[in-house]
Amino acid sequence: MAAKRIHIQTKIAPDAEHTLSAEQAHYIGRVLRARIGDMIELFDGQGHSASAEVLALGKREAVVLTSNVAFADDRSPVAITLLQCLSRSHKIDLVVQKAVERGVDHIVPVTSERSLMRLDEAGGAQKQAHWMKVAIAACQQCGRRFLPTITTPVPLETALREVTAERRLVATPQASEPLTAKLEQSAPKSVAILIGPEGGLSSDEIEIASNVGWMSISAGRRVMRTETAAISLLSVIQHRWGDLA
Repeated sequence: MAAKRIHIQTKIAPDAEHTLSAEQAHYIGRVLRARIGDMIELFDGQGHSASAEVLALGKREAVVLTSNVAFADDRSPVAITLLQCLSRSHKIDLVVQKAVERGVDHIVPVTSERSLMRLDEAGGAQKQAHWMKVAIAACQQCGRRFLPTITTPVPLETALREVTAERRLVATPQASEPLTAKLEQSAPKSVAILIGPEGGLSSDEIEIASNVGWMSISAGRRVMRTETAAISLLSVIQHRWGDLA
């Protein structure tokens, strides 16, 4: 059942027929390889899910009949916000996918001095829509019930000032204090972590972060790629404070 899941934006009604879009029909038929009479799972990204029988399946739409609507909160005990500096497109896609699998609640793409990707307002909106598709696909695959939020790209200094969390951490190889030192403290209700781009954060950017209350932490002796750092540190945070047993 977990492998045959599809996200819908409308409210799931019990014992009701739902007409799905051509894109969703394609996903059901070609990706999930479901057929008429098969059961799939619908979820709305807000904790609600339902079993659904495929009644009709065509190129332009699909019709399903729901049953057993249920709600479950599978979010992590610690709300995690990831500030990921923009890098090459395929790397950001990978970070979004794996951050969703690791249970991140909010993803804030950030433009920094050394970011390789530069986007205008229209390009940022297009990328946000693309990243949400990546996130939805990851939720469908991993069984997650709640979708994360993903913003349009914002300047680094704006993100540092506007993002709030009980613990705010900046990953940088220059930091003297390791992440493990922070993990020994009591579990926070929320944590935000900033990951730099391929070339890392500049000294000025690290200073700006420090001035507005962000704490620099080291991820160990080896310098990791931006996508590796995000995946690794999120896993460690979830293991110590969250739901990764």
